[in-house]
Amino acid sequence: MLTHLSAQETLFYQETRGKIVTQNIWVLTPTESNYLHIEGNNAVEYASFLVKNNNTYYWQERRFDSDTQFEMTRTNDYIQIDGIVHGQKFNKQYPIDSTNHWIQALGVSLAPFILSDQDQLVFQLFSIKEKKFLEMQVIKKEPTVLMIDSQEIPAVTVWFTPTGWKSRFWKAILHFSTETGYILRYDGLAGKPGSDKLYIEWLNPPKEAISQSQ
Repeated sequence: MLTHLSAQETLFYQETRGKIVTQNIWVLTPTESNYLHIEGNNAVEYASFLVKNNNTYYWQERRFDSDTQFEMTRTNDYIQIDGIVHGQKFNKQYPIDSTNHWIQALGVSLAPFILSDQDQLVFQLFSIKEKKFLEMQVIKKEPTVLMIDSQEIPAVTVWFTPTGWKSRFWKAILHFSTETGYILRYDGLAGKPGSDKLYIEWLNPPKEAISQSQ
């Protein structure tokens, strides 16, 4: 499955990380080569991705709250990162098998998985803080209906955890739209155990978000 978008689409979310509340804006644009270009920003971060078939092929990251700015690019057998991470120049190649998935921007990049009959997906997720890849998984659970702004939205509950024994100690609960494949809610931690609580919810309708972003 490639991208199911035929035109540009904009998504608005409210993110609460600890006591800090920000508004996230994601602009999704299908490309002529069947990639999906994802461009997101909020008060502390700008990010740009190229994704296709549950895989990330390019990631540009710029954080305004720390000296971090880099680009990551995937080829068949490695992922290259070049830039500055936490104020230090950082260049490295990470080997990756061509059959392994690399996924960032989970809320949008997982749409092909959400809309498929597949129940579980294992993938690599890059941790900026740790400067390494983590093996993670998403597992579909029960279907449900979310009420957002008096609108009933068909959704599926998804568990997001590390693989193996670590899954017993860390889990986030995500809800995705079964119509679009995009995330509606994220409820979990922002990082390792002991990190800030992270809650993200889709804004619908985004009238206030639009007026605040102009």
